Amino acid sequence: MAPSDRNPGYPVEAALDRAELTSKHSWEYGTTAQALLEHYSAELSIFSPNPLPSGHVPHISNPRTIPSLAYASKHISTTGPTLLPADKIGVADPCNLGVSALLLGQSNPDYLNAARRQVDFVLHTAPRLSNGAISHRTDVSEAWADFVYMLPPFLAYAAVAFHNVRLLHEAVKQCELYRELLIDNDPDSPSRGLWRHIEGEMNEDKGFWSTSCGWAAAGMARVLVVLIHFPAPDLLLSEFQGELKHAEENLTSWITEILDGAMRTDDGGEGTGLLRNYLANDPFYFPETAGTALLASVVYRMTALAPREFHSQSAYVKWAEEKREAVAKCVDEQSGISWPTCQSTDHRRRTPLEKGEINPEGQCFLVLLGAAWRDWQDKER
Repeated sequence: MAPSDRNPGYPVEAALDRAELTSKHSWEYGTTAQALLEHYSAELSIFSPNPLPSGHVPHISNPRTIPSLAYASKHISTTGPTLLPADKIGVADPCNLGVSALLLGQSNPDYLNAARRQVDFVLHTAPRLSNGAISHRTDVSEAWADFVYMLPPFLAYAAVAFHNVRLLHEAVKQCELYRELLIDNDPDSPSRGLWRHIEGEMNEDKGFWSTSCGWAAAGMARVLVVLIHFPAPDLLLSEFQGELKHAEENLTSWITEILDGAMRTDDGGEGTGLLRNYLANDPFYFPETAGTALLASVVYRMTALAPREFHSQSAYVKWAEEKREAVAKCVDEQSGISWPTCQSTDHRRRTPLEKGEINPEGQCFLVLLGAAWRDWQDKER
């Protein structure tokens, strides 16, 4: 399938349908809601040209007409201490429904109060690591790179909804603390700039899982765009003005580090053009679509957020175009299912899922890639 004005070379809506049908975990619900929002309701997405009209979260008079919010409302609890009380061990994962709760909350205070309780839980109840980073889990203090897509973007958006700059400061700070724990900062290593998957005693994973590097880079891009559009008077009058002064530059640098590491360790994936499930030229891991799609999507988003570095003639955009084309060749034109892809709940597995099996988050990444590519195309016209 050739790309067109609204088609990145594969059937985005078929891919999205599969994500909706198969998502069953808290983080998958939130990622599906985000994919639905970016695909069907781009004007409400944080990546729209005017994401915070008059410095506020967009008001939607009838949220059930918005596919993303109609979907999310079925999964969000408005009575529990978190947005998804059934997730007993997740600190960050339920927060992936947080942006949806805040959008729904503009017309229904039950959702706004639920989002407020979720904020209180992560700031005041959730365990923390020794450097102050909020734990990804409740049962053990661990840092997972995945956290950065789930929790900091929610805190940043909540800062707008609740007119609380402290939450934006915390969102940026959590990105910084997670980077401190997970980055490979060896200047002589080809994997420098990449993030290890998990720091912790129970589930430690020192490898550079392409999906988790994508989670981190994509999450920081969502925080960055809130920071760029956050009401200037609120920032200037804030006690955090000094600390946030360089946050835009820092977030851009941290995202770029991950993308540089992915590009540096990209070995062509045995001729497929895909990134391997674990990066850093590990030939024991297979090439796959999920991490490739998510990391490529970040490049297209950065063309709007940092156009000087990510201009259309840059090596970054050239690389993203190559990755998008490689992913497109791996998506079935009828079903929208991508293959080869990883098993997201068994990330260390050495073989991809069987052909026809579905990775729900990976299906969402196809949609996020398509939406980011579409918006870049629109901007280039």
